[in-house]
Amino acid sequence: MGSKVTVFYNPNDPKKCYVDRPISGSFTSIMFVLVGMVIIILSVLVFFLIQL
Repeated sequence: MGSKVTVFYNPNDPKKCYVDRPISGSFTSIMFVLVGMVIIILSVLVFFLIQL
């Protein structure tokens, strides 16, 4: 309550709307970054192990 947010809506059907809420700094965004880093590290390790 009281904060400003961006709202997108269809002028022909105002019930169809979307509220733009950033997720930066939330648990979800942190988990995406961590999982992405783990996948990249594992991929590099597997690549070098295959080369042996």
